[in-house]
Formats: sequence, C-alpha cells, structure tokens
Amino acid sequence: MTRNILQIFLSLVICVSSKAQNNYPATKAVDSSDTYFGVTYKDPYRWLENIKSPETENWFKQQADLTNTTLSKISGR
Repeated sequence: MTRNILQIFLSLVICVSSKAQNNYPATKAVDSSDTYFGVTYKDPYRWLENIKSPETENWFKQQADLTNTTLSKISGR
C-alpha cells in the first residue's frame, strides 16, 4: 500500500516538474576554437565575451527579462 502511494506521488512530481520548464532565450553556437600545445579546445559561446556587441547585449537583456519574470511570480517579494 505504502509503495503504491509512493509510486503515484513520484509520478505526479515528475509530471508537474516536466511542465515547469523555462523558455530560455536561444543561444547560438559558433565555430571557434583555440589550440594550445597541440590540443584543440572548442569555444562555441565565445561571441558572448564581446559585451559591447548589440547581439550580446540583447541576449543578456532576454536573460534578465526571464529572471525578472520568474522572480516576480514569487509571492511576498
């Protein structure tokens, strides 16, 4: 009996949490890499390092909007 209740409870938790996903802003990936001592390291998000780029600023604003929207849903805040 207890095992069945636990299984039902876990199933409900999984269903609810799967519906609670955030819609994060799309983040593009670019082909960039560096080679150090014969080892190549890929850096697909290097474009985010240029904080003065309008594209990067827009991405950060979208992230901030998502954060503010999420935080505004917390009651008593």
